[in-house]
Amino acid sequence: MTKPRDLDSLSCVIGRAIELIGAGAVAQAIGGKSNSFVYQAADPDNPTTISDINVLIEIDRACVRSAKTAPCLAFLAKKIGFTEEDEREIEDDVLLLTERTGRVAKRLRDARDPNSPDGPEISACEARQLKEGTQEVREACDRIDASVVVASTSRLRTVATEQGP
Repeated sequence: MTKPRDLDSLSCVIGRAIELIGAGAVAQAIGGKSNSFVYQAADPDNPTTISDINVLIEIDRACVRSAKTAPCLAFLAKKIGFTEEDEREIEDDVLLLTERTGRVAKRLRDARDPNSPDGPEISACEARQLKEGTQEVREACDRIDASVVVASTSRLRTVATEQGP
């Protein structure tokens, strides 16, 4: 008899990440674990799990870079009761944060390039651009915070209504 599978489990999420970016990329994202470890974590019959939030974030970062989706975030959002619309909004905000962080990283790399006009020293103009970029990153973080608060508040109201006075 086939064992019933919980499609909303962390093992399912790891399996989805493997489908999106491959076991090797997942293994690399979580600190160089073996492909075998990743496959074990994706197997609901195996006791190996990946439940550290920081590791799940790294898996999502790798998935966002390659596949433009965040399976761990979607799983966690569903577990706390976010709707699909809430998930899409938060995923969009996470993508925005990733994009803005990437731009700041590129600006910093370019600014420190020894072959740039000012050499490896960061010029006043580059410093201003970096400051503006970090402000954009902060704004993206604030958008995520706001989306989570709105979605959480909406969910709490729904639960309170379902439970009655």
